[in-house]
Amino acid sequence: MAVHKFPIMEIFGPTIQGEGEYVGLPTVFIRLAGCDSRCALCDTPESIHASNAKEFLTAKEIAKRAEVLTIGGAVKHFVITGGNPAVHEHAGEICKELRKLYPADRDVWIHVETQGTFFTPWIAEEADCIVVSPKGPGMQDEHYGPHKPENVVQFVNRVLQVHRHKEVIIKPVYTGTHDLPYLKGLIKAMQGIKNPHGNWLELVISLGDNIPNVGECPNPGEYKELVNQLMEEPVIIAAANRILPQVHKCLGIA
Repeated sequence: MAVHKFPIMEIFGPTIQGEGEYVGLPTVFIRLAGCDSRCALCDTPESIHASNAKEFLTAKEIAKRAEVLTIGGAVKHFVITGGNPAVHEHAGEICKELRKLYPADRDVWIHVETQGTFFTPWIAEEADCIVVSPKGPGMQDEHYGPHKPENVVQFVNRVLQVHRHKEVIIKPVYTGTHDLPYLKGLIKAMQGIKNPHGNWLELVISLGDNIPNVGECPNPGEYKELVNQLMEEPVIIAAANRILPQVHKCLGIA
């Protein structure tokens, strides 16, 4: 059986999840290098190219490194992020090794963050929560441009067909009024999502900014203005389950 090694930018924690549905949850992060997008406002641009990896580790080595950070098993939430973890065909091995740390504990929760641009079966088969974060015009993806809503829906539908007990969160970033048409188009396209097993499905809008670097926190006035803009849009208010700031930027959590 082939032994696969994965490009690692960092394995860190325990800290809190800084954005999306699980803001504040104690978490250990595993950041893989390598991404198919090229976003000008990426908050971890060093993770775009796999060649920038600090080290290459097997899934078992990654799990052992993560285990040390769980405070004796108290932290049971793991986030595999990037980059885009989906570009790594065999990264489901990481999920399997993490579960071995808690063989009889159903509270272990593995959360994978992806753009939804590249489908690979392990995401649907191995992750407990899949966060799909499509990029609108504000993120300035120089490769794809704004991610087509119909492609996002196609990705989500493929995930939801696998089996039950999956949670899918669609988490676009909102950086200003230039993103409003994109958000509305995404919400309209989401009507085409097929959810045969009744999986948990949410739309969480992440408040972004024009500051790409983690640790450079937008001032409260900027976030307030973004919220005020969205509060004038009934279509968006009706569809969004949450509208949340990017806490990780303010705290300097990568």
